[in-house]
Amino acid sequence: MDDARTQDGWLCFGLQSQKPLEATPERLSADHRLVCHLALQSDASATYALESETAEIKIRVQYLRLRLWVVPGLRRHTSEAVAHLELQPSHRPLGEQALYLTTEAPPGMGLNLDGCASQ
Repeated sequence: MDDARTQDGWLCFGLQSQKPLEATPERLSADHRLVCHLALQSDASATYALESETAEIKIRVQYLRLRLWVVPGLRRHTSEAVAHLELQPSHRPLGEQALYLTTEAPPGMGLNLDGCASQ
């Protein structure tokens, strides 16, 4: 748990995500709530008590949306690839995230990474 020490008492909290989820129409339109299980630190004053051990907060979840394009290249027998990663439904781009490419090709085919740039 992460400690958040206040002037009046002791509060602890912990948040985590199990895995990134893809933005789908069902997920984007669903109602999402964060259920918190509350506790006071063991060394908190005995004069403090919780009204409830759980709290439910309505949240606006942001999902990852990865868009890929492959288009014919300027030179013969080449292609250009573009990737765009953003949060949905806010449409905020995640330009600083590293993207990794893995390819599979039959023997004799290859991939040259000419002019790769992070944008």
